Amino acid sequence: MNLFNKEKDLILRIMNLILIVWLIVALILTFAATYNLIDYESKMSYQTFKDGGCTEWYSFRNEEERELTETECRANYVRYERNYEQTRRSRRLFLTISITQVILVGGTLFIINRKKKEKSIKF
Repeated sequence: MNLFNKEKDLILRIMNLILIVWLIVALILTFAATYNLIDYESKMSYQTFKDGGCTEWYSFRNEEERELTETECRANYVRYERNYEQTRRSRRLFLTISITQVILVGGTLFIINRKKKEKSIKF
């Protein structure tokens, strides 16, 4: 597969260059998405969240409101769980889109540049 052969039209060589750059960017994004999905922090249990003060996902208007009841702490933990799952889902979606781009661009590059078989007529 010769991508930049002098025999090819200029438009085909430009298209090959664009597809190669796109493929390189898609590969980099795929590696980054894989790393982000693998290196994601593990989910805290409710006890760990509660021991931390239940304040990670809560904004205070003033310092006197720092003491939270059990119900408020549970509500904050539910918010934390929802945010955790949403972030995880969006990272999986980004990885899926990146892999799809690599497959589509690589396949297009292969199909455009494959050698055409000449049809031979047998008598």
